[in-house]
Amino acid sequence: MPGRILSTAGALAIITLLAAFVLDRWEPVAALAGVFLITGMCFEWGPFALVYRLLLKPLGIVKPDLRTDHAQPHRFGQAVGAASAALAAAALYFNYTALGWILVWVLIALTGISFMGWCIGCFIYYQ
Repeated sequence: MPGRILSTAGALAIITLLAAFVLDRWEPVAALAGVFLITGMCFEWGPFALVYRLLLKPLGIVKPDLRTDHAQPHRFGQAVGAASAALAAAALYFNYTALGWILVWVLIALTGISFMGWCIGCFIYYQ
């Protein structure tokens, strides 16, 4: 599984969550939940993977970093992200704003930590 796709997806997820916070909107969080769900079901056709493969890689913005890895933990991690982002979006939609933004910031923190090589979803999967 390409490591750069995961890094690109993490960066785009953080950007999406930060934009949602700055704009004070729940819709980007809900959209991100959908992106995570699609990616968890079919990693190769995940929206962020497509951005990487069809835009960033051909333009030379991000270089390939091929790594051999199992897809199942990452798919599970995407499912955990989808559930978390959906819960955050629902909390924001139903005006439980403190809970919603706390969940958003937890997602931002955990995604940031994944850049250091530790994925909460993968950790839970292997437990």
